[in-house]
Amino acid sequence: MSIADELDKIFEQRVFRTKAQGLMLRRLAHLFFEGFVAYVGANPNVWNKPNGKVGGQRVKLGEGQGDEFKPTVWTHLAVSLGAIEFSIAYTLSCRESGSAYEIIVPVVIRAIDDGYLVTFGRLDEEFLVSRIEDLEGRFDSVYAAIIEGLKPLVDPNSVILHKVK
Repeated sequence: MSIADELDKIFEQRVFRTKAQGLMLRRLAHLFFEGFVAYVGANPNVWNKPNGKVGGQRVKLGEGQGDEFKPTVWTHLAVSLGAIEFSIAYTLSCRESGSAYEIIVPVVIRAIDDGYLVTFGRLDEEFLVSRIEDLEGRFDSVYAAIIEGLKPLVDPNSVILHKVK
């Protein structure tokens, strides 16, 4: 076998492993999303208008932030350099007023030797999730941190009220 053939064979193996890693990371993003929906108790995953009609999906998987957020299915998420970046859109709703507010949380899951590094939002904090077959409950600390990060955004005590005569 020539050196060129050997290099091509090694490259073919890398391409195969890269595709396998992409599928694994996409599936992991889907499991992360489904786990988050279950963690927050969004069952069914909808929010309702004051008239009781469905206003939309409470938690959505997608890509982009802010006005650039686009819902997508997990099989279409982009993978690059051993990591997957996606966003979770969470809709807060007030049944009484009918108002709704969507918060977008960017998430990155990176494959490393020991498992996965998960980061989200603007936090520098990384969460290590060990590599195991059964991921049930493994993301709970990440979900809890996401919720704690959302709470200040909707804290009613942050609204200043002064009594006016």
